[in-house]
Amino acid sequence: MRFSQGELPLAWLDLVMSVSSLCIGLYVLVSHKVVFASFCFAIVAMATAVTTVVLQGEAQVLWVYPAVIVCYYLIPFQHALVISIVGYSVVFAVLYADIAPVRFFLIVGTLTISNAFAFIFAKNMQKIQDALLQQARLDALTNIGQRRALDEKLTDIVLMQQREPATVSLILFDLDYFKVVNDNHGHRVGDQVLMDVVKTVQHRLRVSDSLYRYGGEEFVVVPVRSGSEAAAGLAEELRLLIEQHTFESKISITISLGVAQYRQGDTYSDWLERADQALYQAKTQGRNRVVCVD
Repeated sequence: MRFSQGELPLAWLDLVMSVSSLCIGLYVLVSHKVVFASFCFAIVAMATAVTTVVLQGEAQVLWVYPAVIVCYYLIPFQHALVISIVGYSVVFAVLYADIAPVRFFLIVGTLTISNAFAFIFAKNMQKIQDALLQQARLDALTNIGQRRALDEKLTDIVLMQQREPATVSLILFDLDYFKVVNDNHGHRVGDQVLMDVVKTVQHRLRVSDSLYRYGGEEFVVVPVRSGSEAAAGLAEELRLLIEQHTFESKISITISLGVAQYRQGDTYSDWLERADQALYQAKTQGRNRVVCVD
């Protein structure tokens, strides 16, 4: 339409934006890299709005407002702020010499206020999102990482192993006969036992080590840069600590532990599976023991 009306600059701008949006969409379909694509689309939206103002002046300033909203919606608020400031700077530089001072400062004021509101809103939403994400990673009872956090941790380790191979192991342990505790003493006592186990294990671990609740009465310890021998030694210490600990209602608790060292080429599921096999062997051999697999 714009080509037929002789508005060649705007027509080319429409074409460039359409092609850019199409390319970004195809990139997401092929690569699934949504974050990078979001940055690209935010930049395209702001660049298009600013270019429209450059070509047609004050009458097109309104296009900058939705462009700002798009930026704050698609990308982190810190980056959206930078893109907005760059875009505003160009708009202000273009309009400064072309319109009356009163109108210029009115535009500056409204754009600044709208950007401030968008920034505050996006920042608060990011805080809420971070809090919900953190809550989703933590186990409600024990306040340690749960399965999702463990998956992220092991994925990071596997990726790091592909770049810089190092010796690393994990320990999977399970409370022996825990169902009997729940059946005989109730779930309140059972929950307290789980929390006491976590506190006892955490007291022994280093700050750099990680403890996760894998599910039910199963837990995973990821000691930093520990070979199978060192991890087995740590597992034995944990076994003794739990065995000697005095739990609520003077319940005796023992744990069975499986240790597995990472093998090059493993997925984190393979790695966990081998630790689970070691744990199964510990249970079939009588429980309250450590079994290590290479």
